[in-house]
Amino acid sequence: MRPEVAHRRIESFAKRFGEAPLHLCYHGAFPLALTPNLLYCLWANFKRDIHGQVLEIPWVAVADLLLSPLCDEVGEELYEMDGAVRNLLLARLKENSRFGEKRINELSEFLLAYVQQQLRSHDPDLRDFAEAQKWTALAYVRPSKAARELA
Repeated sequence: MRPEVAHRRIESFAKRFGEAPLHLCYHGAFPLALTPNLLYCLWANFKRDIHGQVLEIPWVAVADLLLSPLCDEVGEELYEMDGAVRNLLLARLKENSRFGEKRINELSEFLLAYVQQQLRSHDPDLRDFAEAQKWTALAYVRPSKAARELA
């Protein structure tokens, strides 16, 4: 998808649902893929910005995001954002004074903790999903560790 199309989709989402649900989109762009459970966990664990101000994201924003043109269903209860959409949302997360690099680090630590249990699953698909999420999180907070483990 072209960046200008991604930009229009994000602006359309923001106009329809408002700033608070858009903040959930920023957070939802961090993982490589989303499940409803993961997105609800992000919603529940990131209710405040890095300054302690309440974000006031309604719980229905989870469904609004997953069912919006910002996400594509790629499997049963598995969603992805197009790369251009994801990159724009992540750039906004980093640039926003309410979040920035500190929130990226918090999201990384959260995602690493979230996937720990799934990495021991007997379901190979769930393990693969968790492994991909782990690499995403490690690449942000511990890039040298990620490089060593990949090597």
